[in-house]
Amino acid sequence: MRKLLLTSLVALCPAVASATTLAGDTVNLALPGFGAVDVVVGSGIEFDLDGTTFDLNPNGTNNLLVVDGDVFGTVGNVSSLVISDMDFNDGSELTGFLVTQTNLVNLQVSFTADSLTFTFDPNTDSPNGILLEGAYLTQLPGAGPTPVPLPATAPLLLLAAGGLAVMRRRKARG
Repeated sequence: MRKLLLTSLVALCPAVASATTLAGDTVNLALPGFGAVDVVVGSGIEFDLDGTTFDLNPNGTNNLLVVDGDVFGTVGNVSSLVISDMDFNDGSELTGFLVTQTNLVNLQVSFTADSLTFTFDPNTDSPNGILLEGAYLTQLPGAGPTPVPLPATAPLLLLAAGGLAVMRRRKARG
């Protein structure tokens, strides 16, 4: 009975995933009106455009993007940003982008397996600071849909049911 209970608990615990990062990858940043530039992703700022900085892997944090600084609209009325040729170190493909903070007006995000496109109002009137921050959402090719996480109470419920079964068994013997 113990083996069955332990096996069940181990099977219900989620596996630890390996870290996905762009560190060391060369990606392409494209801003209409300014052209495109290839940058190598590292632990610092990858590109600076007139005070607007692009950090594709801030402080070595996996799956994070931070665009910080001046308003794009004051830098030639930029209305989009394209990041392409994204090759994650574990072979993962991009499946989306989670915006955690933005000062860009009417921000829209689209993506392919290896690129992100951000479009926004070129007349964004926001203070200096974080213009865009968010996390890359990735998945290994062929991995199928992301599994739904198990509620935290499920292992406890299983443990309680096992405990009741043991108590019932002892009562029947004694």
